[in-house]
Amino acid sequence: MERTNVEIIADSVDEAVAQGLAQMGLPMEMVQVEVLDAGSRGFLGIGGRQVRVRLTAKGEGQAASAPE
Repeated sequence: MERTNVEIIADSVDEAVAQGLAQMGLPMEMVQVEVLDAGSRGFLGIGGRQVRVRLTAKGEGQAASAPE
């Protein structure tokens, strides 16, 4: 059974999206991506936050194109 949404925490948005797509078993065209936390690098690499994104499977009534 496919998951309808998933939240991923990773070092970059691209990495988080790739992990989410793998977990959901869906192509990019079939999901909506929402960046919940863009993260930060911190000062000299200290105190940085990772990126957090939510991927949601598009329903049949939603458009197949992802916003840029």
